[in-house]
Amino acid sequence: MLTPVLEAIGLALLFYVAVPLAGAFRVRSLWRSVRSRILAARAAPRWRFERGAGLEGTLGRYRVEGAIEALQGDGRIWVRAADSTLIVEPGSEGVLVLPQGDPLANQAAESPDADGTAALLERADERVDKLPWSRLGALFEGTRILAHGTVTIEAGVPVLSVADAPGGLVLIHDGDDSHALERALWSARARNEYWSPATQIGMAAGLVSMSVLAGSALLRRAPSFVAAAALTIAFAPALPLAPPGVAALMLYRRLWDAGRVLRARRDVLRLRDRLDEAAARERAADLLQGSAALVLSAGLAVNAGLAWALIRELLR
Repeated sequence: MLTPVLEAIGLALLFYVAVPLAGAFRVRSLWRSVRSRILAARAAPRWRFERGAGLEGTLGRYRVEGAIEALQGDGRIWVRAADSTLIVEPGSEGVLVLPQGDPLANQAAESPDADGTAALLERADERVDKLPWSRLGALFEGTRILAHGTVTIEAGVPVLSVADAPGGLVLIHDGDDSHALERALWSARARNEYWSPATQIGMAAGLVSMSVLAGSALLRRAPSFVAAAALTIAFAPALPLAPPGVAALMLYRRLWDAGRVLRARRDVLRLRDRLDEAAARERAADLLQGSAALVLSAGLAVNAGLAWALIRELLR
């Protein structure tokens, strides 16, 4: 008798829970990888010509900030830094590209406040692109680049290789060099890792599977309360869109977005080595996003109960 309900629960767990969670873990893993690369670039010493004067071989990991001078056909970039010219090898990891314009250009230059920086970044709401070097297209002379990798002196010329440095970074931008890492750190974070292509595929496949279940002979022979339960579970993703649960959905989005902003502010503070303040932002973000999940669950539960009662009445 309960077979349709068990089938609906199994399909829901697969398509509405497991697939979105797998997508969320992948998105979060990619984000953490980008964040660790940005933090490593921030911690690396800046390249100076005197560091390699008269030396040969591998010198260690450095960060270079400069302008593109020319592109070589073998995947090398000639970069003009503050006091020298060197070669950057982007490798195959992918290049981060920030959109045009610098939202931090007008902030105070003298020790800008982290909250003020975060407010400007939040208002701009930039999104960073990650592209393989082969798809990047033409880059004009003078384009700003920030790279982090292993520097080797080859025939007197410093070569910074990202491929030889796990966790290396290449960042293309057109703003102030001192703002590039903060902008990249903010803009690389997903708005909501639980709403990813995997979630959309899971929802679509789940609705198709549930539609087949809804039309099955087994469900038509089941008692009304069993059929109502199976149908309610089958179309659970649509439940938050109906009143009164839609109010919970709207509140969930506000709380979740507020938590996301706090996490982004935490990252900016970590980049500036203000770890105590970063920890406080993280605790507040955990509270907000935990509350958001509870609110959404409550709204879903209320709408599920109402939907079950309504469908049961219609099937009697």
